[in-house]
Amino acid sequence: MKSKKILALVLSMLMILAAFPLASFAAADDAAPIARYNFGPSGSAQKENWTMVNEGTVYTSTLGYGLKDAMSSSEGRDRGSIDGLYYDPMTASWLGNTDWSFYVDLPNGTYDVVIFCADMNSDTSSNMSKATKNGIRVTAEDVQYDYMHIQTSKLPKVDGETQPYFVTYPVTVADGQLSLRFGGLTAEEQQEVLSQINVYDPEFDVTYSWSKAVQGYVNGIAIYNQGKAPTALADLLSASGTATVVPQTYDITVNGGTANLAKAEEGTPITVTADVPSGKQFVSWTVNAGTVTPTGGTSLTSETLTFNMPAEAVSLTANFEDIPAPPVGEITVSSDKELYGTNQDIVVTITTPDTVKKAYLVNESGTGLAASREVIENDNGTITWILTFALGTNGNRTLTVYTDGAATDKTVSFKVDNSVPAEVGEAKIISASIDETGKVNQTITATIQTSTSVAKVRLFNESGTGLAPSKCTYVDDGDVRTWTYEMSVGSIGARTFIVKVAGTDMVWADETAELSTLITR
Repeated sequence: MKSKKILALVLSMLMILAAFPLASFAAADDAAPIARYNFGPSGSAQKENWTMVNEGTVYTSTLGYGLKDAMSSSEGRDRGSIDGLYYDPMTASWLGNTDWSFYVDLPNGTYDVVIFCADMNSDTSSNMSKATKNGIRVTAEDVQYDYMHIQTSKLPKVDGETQPYFVTYPVTVADGQLSLRFGGLTAEEQQEVLSQINVYDPEFDVTYSWSKAVQGYVNGIAIYNQGKAPTALADLLSASGTATVVPQTYDITVNGGTANLAKAEEGTPITVTADVPSGKQFVSWTVNAGTVTPTGGTSLTSETLTFNMPAEAVSLTANFEDIPAPPVGEITVSSDKELYGTNQDIVVTITTPDTVKKAYLVNESGTGLAASREVIENDNGTITWILTFALGTNGNRTLTVYTDGAATDKTVSFKVDNSVPAEVGEAKIISASIDETGKVNQTITATIQTSTSVAKVRLFNESGTGLAPSKCTYVDDGDVRTWTYEMSVGSIGARTFIVKVAGTDMVWADETAELSTLITR
């Protein structure tokens, strides 16, 4: 059964190549690559704006890319220029053997990975038995793909010149590193591929006798943001510049409440608040999808819940129940939340018998709290007192209910924490600074101080492209939020970046700041 599947895969890929010649594709707009790697033995011509990878370029965390294991100098070729074949420094050279791997450190997300694979080795019928006709398996992030190198003279032609072959794969990175493996066919699978190659070809009147079914030749690899890879060879080879990695965002759905963001990147602080209907009281949150780990002293039973966004969509439902009617003569008290920011509105509801003339709250030191007051006389012989006030001191608070000048045994408890983002307010930049110098592709740090109503900070380069940070965190001190924004830059020179901020509505504020640094090699 396995051998039949392999035969079908090999034949289907040949049919796809014939049906979709490279020259028929149109280039995509804004197709700047994130990274490009030119494979070839030491001394090969280097393609401008591509990173050279030779047999000794082994992966290290400092380098951020490379082979799993070093190859020998014989496991690669530089064909140079051959009449009738398309020449480019990248496609003219390659590395490969029967089973090898290549790694690239990348932020988690989905990318277009373009793999070039053709040995540009002559274009005549007399050399067909030496032409590149070998099968190769590509495994990207543990997902296997199969295709087949075909003989050089059957590759598509443009203006009379044979074009190299490339394939684009959508690949999702979830562990911070793109992993690509080439080859790895079993002996049985190799024989099945060879049985398809070594046949009589009436077009050239030759019978092929080929023993190398899984050379695994790779000329180059180009990585793009999802959906941005061009489909025309010329555009793939000529694209200049380096694109910023577009961070992946995930949906936030709240049933029976609201979230400060509708979408967010992994690690973004999220606050969800239950919208308590009239006559109901909050019970708990149900997590329908995603991994939610409460932060800031909140829990799945808090009125307000905070957590850091996971690398997946999140769905929550707020659960409510009817407020039980208090017995006549009993005093009840409750707050609208369990966690408040400093100087945020706190709403406490007290129910008393209608014989009470005044109800109010007293703090831990015995001082009465000034509060705006709404008084509702109910039909069941009770009065509802709605008190609204704010507190500027952090900590766990317990307030006592007083009626008509006397303390009762009823208290209300909650927490005040200045790390809780303001619910409303102007998104404002207070100050901004950046490292005065930095090196290409190494971390530089910007420090931005904003109002606590700012929910998002982003730096933009000279062409207006957003620069995705490798790390973006903040701490609050009173009404000042200090952001630490770490990123890397891929080109040298004096660089100028624009700082933009947005509130919880995710609309960029008009106010911006300008930062300058010098990037060297």
